[in-house]
Amino acid sequence: MDNRKNLENLIVDFSSEKLSAFFRLASGGFRPQDEDFGDLLNDESPLDEMRLIGGAKFDDNQMVFVVGHSPAELTSRSGKLKQYFVAKEILKRKDADAGIFVYYDDGGHFRFSLVVAQYQGTKQTFTNFRRYTYFISPDEPQRTFIEQIGQADFSSIASIQKAFSVEVVTTAFFKEYEKLFRLAEASIKLDWVAEQKRLYTQKFFNRLIFLAFLERKGWLNFQGRQHDYLRALFEDYVQDDEPKRADANFHRKRLNTLFFWGLNNDRGADESQLGAFKPLSRLIGDVPYLNGGLFEQEADDEGWFFSDEIVASILKDLIYRFNFTVAESTPLDVEVAVDPEMLGKMFEELVTGRHESGSYYTPKPVVAFMCREALKGYLETALPAEDEEAIALFVDVTDAAALRDPELALAALRGVRAVDPACGSGAYLLGLLHELLDLRAALFVSRHVDAQTVYDRKLEIIQNNLYGVDLDPFAVNIARLRLWLSLIVDYEGENPPPLPNLDFKIEMGDSLSAPDPSGGLDVGFRRQLIDEFLEAKKKYTTAHGDNKISLREETNKLRTDIQNWAGHSVEFDGFDWTIEFAELFVSEQQKIGFDIVLANPPYVRADAQFKHIDDEEKRQEAIAEWKAFRERLKKSKTYETLYEKWDIYIPFLERAYQLLGKNGQMIFIIPDAYNAAKYTDKSHAFFLENTKIKRIDFCSEIDLFDAGVQNTILHFQKPITDEEHKPIRVRRWGENKDDFFKNIEFLPSTQQINTENALFRPNSSLTPPANIHFPTLEMVCYISVGMVIHADEKRAQGLFQAEDLISELQDKEHPKPYVEGKDIAKWGTQNRRFLEYGTKRAPSLFRRQTFIELHEARERLLAFRMSGNNVAVAYDDKKLMSNHTVIIGVPWSLLQGVINRSISKTT
Repeated sequence: MDNRKNLENLIVDFSSEKLSAFFRLASGGFRPQDEDFGDLLNDESPLDEMRLIGGAKFDDNQMVFVVGHSPAELTSRSGKLKQYFVAKEILKRKDADAGIFVYYDDGGHFRFSLVVAQYQGTKQTFTNFRRYTYFISPDEPQRTFIEQIGQADFSSIASIQKAFSVEVVTTAFFKEYEKLFRLAEASIKLDWVAEQKRLYTQKFFNRLIFLAFLERKGWLNFQGRQHDYLRALFEDYVQDDEPKRADANFHRKRLNTLFFWGLNNDRGADESQLGAFKPLSRLIGDVPYLNGGLFEQEADDEGWFFSDEIVASILKDLIYRFNFTVAESTPLDVEVAVDPEMLGKMFEELVTGRHESGSYYTPKPVVAFMCREALKGYLETALPAEDEEAIALFVDVTDAAALRDPELALAALRGVRAVDPACGSGAYLLGLLHELLDLRAALFVSRHVDAQTVYDRKLEIIQNNLYGVDLDPFAVNIARLRLWLSLIVDYEGENPPPLPNLDFKIEMGDSLSAPDPSGGLDVGFRRQLIDEFLEAKKKYTTAHGDNKISLREETNKLRTDIQNWAGHSVEFDGFDWTIEFAELFVSEQQKIGFDIVLANPPYVRADAQFKHIDDEEKRQEAIAEWKAFRERLKKSKTYETLYEKWDIYIPFLERAYQLLGKNGQMIFIIPDAYNAAKYTDKSHAFFLENTKIKRIDFCSEIDLFDAGVQNTILHFQKPITDEEHKPIRVRRWGENKDDFFKNIEFLPSTQQINTENALFRPNSSLTPPANIHFPTLEMVCYISVGMVIHADEKRAQGLFQAEDLISELQDKEHPKPYVEGKDIAKWGTQNRRFLEYGTKRAPSLFRRQTFIELHEARERLLAFRMSGNNVAVAYDDKKLMSNHTVIIGVPWSLLQGVINRSISKTT
């Protein structure tokens, strides 16, 4: 049924009555109901009203329809988490499988969300819901929402879910983007080579897409129009310029003025008062100075101007056809719109023959897993006084309560240096950015350190922690663009600050051809020259205008001087790691190299045929170049692991090892051919001998990439392993990438020093049969530590200590039986006391409360957290309360229906 007209009316004039009428027309199963959920709201809630307006039954599935009112203006990001938890509680209360939740304000904005329970087998998993959202604003395009919801099939939950499919939006956006990109590229009539045409077209599209996201922040203003700035600019041009001159061109007259004289012009604080900007303001309106390189004029920018027809098509069929959002989605919370991550996927779609050249876009859940494993490994070595369990709790569920020294943890996070030597469009750089951001936010929330804004933290992380290199300039441009976007969308003021220059952080180059960088750069008596180079690079990051140009020239000259002095200019081919990133490789430093190297490197077989190249002559040239490259690497003697018909990911693995500093972590996702192919023998031997193999995840039975490539994930640490170390080996399987965290089996292992290539083969029997099928405790139980029961430092600092809450006698104020780790003996507990609970301060003012079901499960395991090798474990069926010195294990089956963020993240 076509309900687009009704939906358009709802957007123009939203009301609960019109919403209910829409649902009645859209779904024959909709039945009006009325129930107040005001009891779920509190003083911190962004809503002041929440009501059930209807329900529907589809076969055995129940669905609810709920509306909530916000007294403050809604944005795509405001109050999302609180609204999410209220929605889950309503679904639990109504025993519903799904619900449509619509939150609105008085200004015409509303959030239209579908929340669906996820399932394990036939049981509903209330701790794991997925939310899909359209955010509707009256001054932004809503074509996607109108088309998908207005024509949706409301006959079942599955059919409704299709209308919220971000994949539909993604596919349509890719298709339209590629069509317009090819059209624009083909229109260039200059005598440029194909690569130059492609890069010029990409630069133009990058600029427009970046501005499409900025429009959502309201920072661009033309004649009072902020959220459709580009359209307003084009309409004014058509009315004012086009009729007057036959040679009028919007790209030349308006867009280049905007790019180079508006967004890249540091006009100063008082220049507008002098009237110097008034002529520009008439052409482009009011825009901020952004810097960053994206809008820096280059030689070819005056060489070609795209026609008005092409620009009009880009605006009509791309920028204003699709919803754009600055909110970055997570696997469980998806906004149905074009988000910044799509820029990376778009790059992979547009790289012709990307599979032949070994380029695959890593799914976000896999990226997050690899980043977290790398950070856990890094923090375990950087914070030796911290328990591994506390670090795992911190990284996996962003819970910093158990850390002994949060200030030291913050220093470690600020000091980490990570690189992706095959960064592509920046998936791992963005992944690490978000993981580091979440960890620093957790330190602030629970331990009150690092009191910065999200923008300031992101800027510091980008400037200090992240590095990337890729051979493809197309990819490097996208990676920089994504970092800029991720940074700027979190600025909350009216005038965004200039973007950082990333030229010397995310660089173009061949990561493999230069010699081994592990020895560092011996500065000798040239320390002053190195210091000048590093200082110039540092200043350049935040330089503007003429100062930026002079600093770039100075930096390049100093680099050349160092190369000449070191003898690298002639001898070295490829990206010169020790000079380009000299801040990490100067031999006088205490620490040389990176703390983390992670990548999804190219996969290119020895006999690659480059079939994506249509021109036979050029195809043969590509084959010859690939063979010559292989020969050069072999003759360089830089790599010990090149053997037989090696794939290109083999030298990437060894280069990662060379880039690591002491205790460095490397995590790579590579083809599962690495498990057993003959050409991997030397690589296996090298890493068995020279690293601690921390973990191997075998993913041959799950398709993580659309191309059907099966994979293995490797995690190595640079120091040689100790005699007792046993690598973790994991099998993952499933129908698609969404099953990555769902189906996990821990495989048998043995001491690393006692094994050879068999360690890399998932079917190897490395332990006696009696041990093979033992499940780990995490597979059976949810694992957590207990409460931290002294006063929360932020809300109740100094009001009470733990001993103030504990009594030897049970009474009305101290009703809960309570134990600590020292009270746990084998199989039982001793010396029980009683905990104050249900009062104004307990547990609401505890530093760490936990959730009540953790303590009230009918049976649990309790372990003394500090028990060392002599583990004391007690069986508890008395619902004992405990503090953070106790590790608690609750069977997963007893947590069905429990809503808690840490459980959701663990599962």
